[in-house]
Amino acid sequence: MRIIRVVGIVFLVSVFYSSALCQERFVEATYDLYSKGQLIGRDVAQFHYHQDGFLEEVSGVSTISTSGITVIVNHYAALAEGARLIEYRTELRAAGQKQIVTAHPQGNDMLVSVAGSSKVLKGQADAVLMDNNLAAHFQILVEWLKSGYGDSRSGFMIGPIFQGALSIEAFPMPPRECTIEKSIETDFWLVRIGSNVAQIWVDSDGRFLRVRNPRGGYEFRLTDLSCPPDAIPLPDYIDMSTFQEIPGNLQVRNETLSGLFCIPNGEGLFPGIVLVHGSGANDRDETIGPNKPFRDLAHGLATREIASFRYDKRSYAIPDSVSPTEWDLNVETIDDAVAALDLLRTQAKVDSTQVFVLGHSLGGFAVPYIAEKDGLVTGFISLAGNTRSLDQLTLEQYYYLGALDGLSADEVERESASTFADLERIRSGNFSDDEKLHNAYGFYWRDLMTRDPASKAVTLPFPALILQGERDYQVTMEDFDGWIKAYENAKRTDYTAISYPELNHLFLKGCGEPNPGEYMLEGYVDERVIRDIAEWISSLTPVLNWSIY
Repeated sequence: MRIIRVVGIVFLVSVFYSSALCQERFVEATYDLYSKGQLIGRDVAQFHYHQDGFLEEVSGVSTISTSGITVIVNHYAALAEGARLIEYRTELRAAGQKQIVTAHPQGNDMLVSVAGSSKVLKGQADAVLMDNNLAAHFQILVEWLKSGYGDSRSGFMIGPIFQGALSIEAFPMPPRECTIEKSIETDFWLVRIGSNVAQIWVDSDGRFLRVRNPRGGYEFRLTDLSCPPDAIPLPDYIDMSTFQEIPGNLQVRNETLSGLFCIPNGEGLFPGIVLVHGSGANDRDETIGPNKPFRDLAHGLATREIASFRYDKRSYAIPDSVSPTEWDLNVETIDDAVAALDLLRTQAKVDSTQVFVLGHSLGGFAVPYIAEKDGLVTGFISLAGNTRSLDQLTLEQYYYLGALDGLSADEVERESASTFADLERIRSGNFSDDEKLHNAYGFYWRDLMTRDPASKAVTLPFPALILQGERDYQVTMEDFDGWIKAYENAKRTDYTAISYPELNHLFLKGCGEPNPGEYMLEGYVDERVIRDIAEWISSLTPVLNWSIY
């Protein structure tokens, strides 16, 4: 297996050798299209293979019904060896209307036409064809990978309907099993296309069987194909028999936030830690897609005899509890976290003198302020905590994700002009407290823009642990360096900073260009993160010295 780098969206694909067949052959296959588990369409495709073994024609009829509208797509593509496009034509019919889409190479370029409007994609004559609404086109993608077997590849995917080109990266994963009359082992690939991720199953004959896009919630699979549910085994660092989870309620402002204590078995006393969420409406596990980073942290740390408390964030559980124009970081995060620290100290098996606070993302930004307000923490931990302002991070993410989806900086600015105008006003401070700017009110932004977590941290008498994934595109290594520079400039040595090359914003392993699609692929927080947190806490937790007796 090997890594293939292309430029664009990510999908799972398998690569294989195929012997020359020495004769033409025709193959027909029927694929069902599902959206969030519901059958919404079918693609009946025909594949014509050249006598030298390569795929030279793909055609078929796809029917998709959604939102009360049925779309019928007649599609045809002629290909040269290596899945290079010769000609492409699609006719879409819906609600009595027809639209023609065509594409063909023109010198070194690709000419794409949609409903008579043409666009030249410079330097894309060799780009692989892909309309991700057509199952048959995933077979073209497989053929393209097949043609480059044994070599790393660079290239682009063209999407004729959106008249653009995207980069692709493909990564081999462990084989999976599926059933078509009998159980078979399939190759399994992860592919990024632009800012999306998908998984592709391919059989030993090179036939595309299934594609799943977890972020978009859609899936193509060969009719009559069945695959067992995706299940990631529990990581070795979690032993569910070593701890108990006990419901607990956090009382703040005469309101209740539900949570969970995770308490190790045994008599104690155990050090304890409160887990503080990132931005947005987060539950106690900080659930993102199929992933639950705070659950993983709590279970992993409890296995290592560290108690914890995690709770539903105010913006998730009771978002209307405070007027939006009075919502600031104190209301959103700090006050509830301080109350959670007090609550954790009351637990019989928790050492009240050894309690820590951990924040992730915006929570990592907030932990110095939580530690200051609490005044009793033994230390604080920032996971992917930003040291730069949120408006700056937002701006960078728009450019980054736009580039993944094939947009120039100018195109990003045009498409996001309203957001960029809001961010500029936030930076300038020229707004009123009751004015809404980029999903929050001025009162919130004014409070946030006055805060400098790294400068605050070095004024506090608490040791700190700073952790950062190097594949994080939301909070980057520039923020990580911001923490380090602040401590160095203050000549403070009571901090530890660790970065992890393979980890993303959720501290899960990933590969290729970081992208939001990978958050929809199930995984667990990397074991090294659990280990480093536990060892750091242990280094600050006193051990009884029986030799004094």
